Amino acid sequence: AFACGAMIGVQRGWQQRTAEAGTRVAGVRTFTLLGAGGGLAAYLGTVLHPAVTAVLSLALLAPLVIAYGTKE
Repeated sequence: AFACGAMIGVQRGWQQRTAEAGTRVAGVRTFTLLGAGGGLAAYLGTVLHPAVTAVLSLALLAPLVIAYGTKE
């Protein structure tokens, strides 16, 4: 999950490399952290309770959604 997030972040950064400074919302660090957090949430959901996956996933995505909403 960590590596997948990093690859998505690299691709997104490469695709938006010509964008104006300060207009890109998420890149390598953001997607790497989201991937690692998603993998951890899935693992904890299998060990503890499936609801843990949903709660942690929403908690990880909330800051990204809020940041994207304030950029427009």
